[in-house]
Amino acid sequence: GTVRVCARAGSFGHGRSVRRGVLILPGLGNNAADYGPLASLLEARGMAVEVAQVSRLDWSRNAAALVDPNWWKGTLQPRPAVNWYLERADRAMQKLKRRVEAADAPITMLAHSAGGWLGRVYLMHWGTAGVDRYVSLGSPHMPPPRDAPGVVDQTRGLLTACNEACPGAYHSSISYVTIAGKFLHGAPLVGPPTAATAVHTTTPPTPPAAAAAAASATPAVAAAAAAAAGAATNPRSAADLVAALRRVAAAAGRGGRGGGYEGVGRAQGQGQAQEQQKVPLLARLAGAGYQQVCGHPEVWGDFIVPQPSAHLHGATQVDLEGVFHSPLGERLPFFGPWYGSEQVLDLWFHHLTGEDEEKEQQLLRQELQRMQGPDGAAVIIPANGSSAVNEVLMSAGRGAMAGAIKH
Repeated sequence: GTVRVCARAGSFGHGRSVRRGVLILPGLGNNAADYGPLASLLEARGMAVEVAQVSRLDWSRNAAALVDPNWWKGTLQPRPAVNWYLERADRAMQKLKRRVEAADAPITMLAHSAGGWLGRVYLMHWGTAGVDRYVSLGSPHMPPPRDAPGVVDQTRGLLTACNEACPGAYHSSISYVTIAGKFLHGAPLVGPPTAATAVHTTTPPTPPAAAAAAASATPAVAAAAAAAAGAATNPRSAADLVAALRRVAAAAGRGGRGGGYEGVGRAQGQGQAQEQQKVPLLARLAGAGYQQVCGHPEVWGDFIVPQPSAHLHGATQVDLEGVFHSPLGERLPFFGPWYGSEQVLDLWFHHLTGEDEEKEQQLLRQELQRMQGPDGAAVIIPANGSSAVNEVLMSAGRGAMAGAIKH
């Protein structure tokens, strides 16, 4: 979509120009003050920021839904159950609109954790006027699978109702971005984990299709091809996909930089051995939480919300390595930076504004054109004659054009 630019000068604090308004929606158990540091960082970058004013005690209002028979049936509806939150969000939204009115600046809804699906409900009932972007940080968007053993829907039907009313990237006038943290791979609460979860690592699992397609390639080509297919299936950005495609080219002997990808693999392997000692307890605790949200303990997540539940169909999906769920992560030495930490903000700020999207899309178009022949066929031919890389590249190109490029 087209990014709207301020049509006339507006200002906030010290005469700086307002680039965009940002409404922050707090997550379950958090209060507005938890997002003060993030709001300050955004204000320093030219954003006008308002945070929905909720306190930790306010969340006890959800207990009022216990008198609703639908709570006990697991068929609870967002309204009136969470009207109190939605009304706080609207007060902050109206205040923000008054602040950006003079600058004619667009608004991004920035939602953390449960604020993600609550924000979707808000847009459904209060409307989308003035909002052109939606970014969620570690939000549980998908309800747990029905009848999964040992799983109880903690929202008592709220997430199901939300997804039935406004599934995926619902509003065509809004650009949706869902961001998930890959802080820890979960393990079962009891019993041995599988081999895939025995080690805490930030290396994503190889998609089955990519593994099959690259089976006959050389090890370096196979690894790079799997990475390219994974990037096409769930690209963090067009730039990431381009980087993955270039690794395939280098590993296959084109570009003169073969072997670089293997070096990355060795570095990750060394890190795995160092991390292994602290995995068991945290991984089991994380896995128990993941299971209640998505039905499976052995998945990646930010320690609270599993990655499979944090994305919306049709949204730009971004996975961030080593990012913890909550602002509390910065205060506890055994966790780490959260989504709103300054060093992490640099990784996703462009999604908040959308200002770099067109440049990324152009880069991807150019790279795909360079790597494909006139008839659309990939022109990379591995030295061993395998067609695996060509197949993966074609798949990656189709996935990128369908999911990463918006015409």
